Order: sequence, then structure tokens, then C-alpha cells
Amino acid sequence: NMPEEFRRCAWSTAAPPPPVTSATPPGTCPRIALVSTFPPRECGIATFTDQLLGGLREVCGEDRVTVIAVKHQDQPISEYNGSIVSAAMHEYEVDHYRAAADLLISRSISLVLLQHEFGIYPGSNIICFASRLYEQR
Repeated sequence: NMPEEFRRCAWSTAAPPPPVTSATPPGTCPRIALVSTFPPRECGIATFTDQLLGGLREVCGEDRVTVIAVKHQDQPISEYNGSIVSAAMHEYEVDHYRAAADLLISRSISLVLLQHEFGIYPGSNIICFASRLYEQR
């Protein structure tokens, strides 16, 4: 038996939810950057970001959404799909964070989605990244 609070939230099999469609006309989405771990790095946040990217590109268009990947030192940038990943930041190199921020500024990115969990951005490097974006807004 399903508890009452779950029954109230369950979809009716007689009336499936309507299909999701874009309410945003093409070309009107903001330019979006996802800053996160990203496949081939094996991480739940990387998987989430990959799926989020797919949905955003479907709604906004491929040219409106890009990825800045956070990588381990021993992970070569050549492992990333260059048509998706604009840049990769080594997690311990503050210069990589500054360069990535400058890249987003130069591309007139309007919205930065920073995917975070403990341990992805060690030290204060991510603060330098966010400060640089904030200063140039």
C-alpha cells in the first residue's frame, strides 16, 4: 500500500504528463557555461553535468551552452570532446581558473552554472575564478 502523501504526488496512468517543449524562442537563451567535472572523468557531478548539457542544448541550441571542465593533473585535455568542452582547468592551478574566467568573459557568457561538491575545487582557486567573473560583469 502506498502512503497517502505519495499517492497525491503520483502521476495518473490515464493522463500522462504533457511533453516538455521549449518556451524560449531559438537564439533568445542566455549564453551559458557549465563549470564542472565532465566525462570522461568518472564522477556523479560529471554525469549530471553531461545530462544537464544535453537538456540545455536541446532547449537553447548547441551554440548557447558550453562546458569548462575541471580535471585531474594527470588527465590530458585531449580526452575531452573539443566541440563541447571549451577549456579545462587543472584543479590545483590558479592560472587555469583565471584563464577560464577570461575565456567566459571574452565569449560574453551571461550565466555560469558552477557544479560543486566537496573536494572538486581545492583551496581558494574557485574564489579567484568567481571574483574575476564578478569584477567583469
